[in-house]
Amino acid sequence: WPRALASALIYYHVVIMDPEYYNSGILSMLEDEVYIKEEMDCATLTQRVQSFIKPFTTNLTKSEFEAIYKQESQLATFYGLPKIHKSLEIKTATQSARGLSEVINCTKPDDLKFRPIVACQMCPTKSLSDMLDKILRPFVKKVKFRLQDTWDFLRSLPTE
Repeated sequence: WPRALASALIYYHVVIMDPEYYNSGILSMLEDEVYIKEEMDCATLTQRVQSFIKPFTTNLTKSEFEAIYKQESQLATFYGLPKIHKSLEIKTATQSARGLSEVINCTKPDDLKFRPIVACQMCPTKSLSDMLDKILRPFVKKVKFRLQDTWDFLRSLPTE
């Protein structure tokens, strides 16, 4: 696994991207049929979460109920992280660089894709998600075949 780690270290670069190029890449990703456009405001989503948990009020402590029911919320933020490690154009430009400190100019690579990120720190479902995580965590530890993260996977590989 050290070779995989060394391979990953090659791509530690700062990416400065033209905002119009970034926006067009994100919009083209969202126009893909894989994504479903859901029109819902924050108040409606909050009401749906509150309606969902009402039948379970007898199973929750007062503080648990209030954490879910009375949280301040806002809708999720969507953005994309450029997958610079998968772009052949960027990879080629990086390989011809003379070191990590050299600036690599790869203006608008045609093969650059984005990893979609939905940040939900203040979403109406955040507290409910946190509670479910807390409840299920002891059971997940008992599952025989699970990976916690990439490092857990790398540690599980044979050393030979």
